[in-house]
Amino acid sequence: MASLKLVNATKEYVKGTPALKEFNLDVADGEFVVLVGPSGCGKSTALRLIAGLEAITSGDLYIGDECMNDVASHKRDIAMVFQSYALYPHMTVEENMGFSLRTSRVAKKERAERVLAVAETLGLADLLRRKPRELSGGQRQRVAMGRAIIRQPQVFLMDEPLSNLDAKLRGEMREEISELQRRLGTTTVFVTHDQIEAMTMGDRVAVLCDGVLQQVAAPDVLYDEPANLFVASFIGSPPMSILPGRVTGEEPTLQVANAQVPIGADVLAARPALAEAGEVLVGIRPEHATLVGAESTGAIDGVVRSMEGLGPDTFIRVDYDSGGHRPMPTPTGEDAGRHRPPPPPTDYDAGGHRPLPTPTGEDAGRPGAAGGAISPVITVRRSGTATVHAGQRCRVGIDPALCHFFDSEGNTVR
Repeated sequence: MASLKLVNATKEYVKGTPALKEFNLDVADGEFVVLVGPSGCGKSTALRLIAGLEAITSGDLYIGDECMNDVASHKRDIAMVFQSYALYPHMTVEENMGFSLRTSRVAKKERAERVLAVAETLGLADLLRRKPRELSGGQRQRVAMGRAIIRQPQVFLMDEPLSNLDAKLRGEMREEISELQRRLGTTTVFVTHDQIEAMTMGDRVAVLCDGVLQQVAAPDVLYDEPANLFVASFIGSPPMSILPGRVTGEEPTLQVANAQVPIGADVLAARPALAEAGEVLVGIRPEHATLVGAESTGAIDGVVRSMEGLGPDTFIRVDYDSGGHRPMPTPTGEDAGRHRPPPPPTDYDAGGHRPLPTPTGEDAGRPGAAGGAISPVITVRRSGTATVHAGQRCRVGIDPALCHFFDSEGNTVR
């Protein structure tokens, strides 16, 4: 196996449009790294640069200690698993898996032994005589993986290999791929837009946005210590709620929505810059927001907008009605007895988010600049079945020690 390194790798297409900007990534020998981000962020471009399917505009690519910039793709000793499986429809499973060995002139006996060994590892031994049309989606994906494994490459590249599978099969295949990678110990780069896949599979996760690498870290570090607003709002399901706030007073108090929440000395000790931060963006994870009683102080008043029951947990979305946010209208006439969430205001987009100001000047291309959006609601995670209903007034309690704070440019306030 081998390590993999990208150093200041940049890829520009027509008219100098950058798809990837000074991308730096160091993957250790045997490590499983996931590239994740929204569509068009550059993650597949990075994978194609590693595979040699695209030429690097500037920067360097190393596999082991060898620079691969000018090495043809078929000489890089990598194997790639595609989203579409890319199986030969006229060949059997055995022929598909052994095709690369046949083209490499491996002896027929050795080829058969290696195909059988890999097939048994992947649970395909009974399907060797079938053709792709006779297989399920999960079985086709195993065949595509087997074709890559049998080559015994230095590096595995996987380009959204689970996106064509249903939810249950995706979960099963996540476990199988992770277990297989651990067993083989092959250096692996896995591309996905699904942050759940990224968080559950990778030893480390690299988050991209607009061709810029935002943060590379272990999944728990990304969740608990996001480098900027984009990472914080992208990682987590449901996503973090982002609210505008202000830190004021000699004994700092957080003003957020319609509440004033004291900031304890322990919070200021952990984030000394918070005392002088002034205007901030406050990030609240669903599990760190709670519904509290009317007697609680420092809580945000709001109205239940909707609920999403998932069995063991219920996610409650609460409109916070202060500072220009949506006040709950008083029903009249035939609507007086109905419970309805208030309509969204016109300054929110179709996805229900109020965009942050677009950074300008030297901040325009900086990672994390305005990398999220102000949330129209606070999402509260509650165990079991919710006892509230849409249209009901409620109070949301938050703990500053569990909140995340960002400045107007998207930087984490520490």
